[in-house]
Amino acid sequence: DRGQALIYTSQMPTVRPNRPGSLAGASNVAGQVVLTWVDRSNDETSFQVEYGIGNSATRTTVTTNGTNVTTQTIGSLTSKATYRFRVRANKADGDSPWSNEIWRTVQ
Repeated sequence: DRGQALIYTSQMPTVRPNRPGSLAGASNVAGQVVLTWVDRSNDETSFQVEYGIGNSATRTTVTTNGTNVTTQTIGSLTSKATYRFRVRANKADGDSPWSNEIWRTVQ
């Protein structure tokens, strides 16, 4: 049809941060777990830690502020309960896949 212009748009592919690796955790203080991981990305803006009790579908998310963070203390946990944890990197273009999941029993 005359008078109509074709508009072409191109989108840059989304490049998400790399998945954090080697998630580990220790509970040396009652009600707390200290998590550590390897930052395999150089362009994240934050990390998200997700955790829940046992096989429960309910999970809590904690977002760290800042880049190159490789540790997070999760407090106010139930003593003697077993929790599962995982972490991912975040940036404006999207989130990385989740890390390995670990299970820890809280002191």
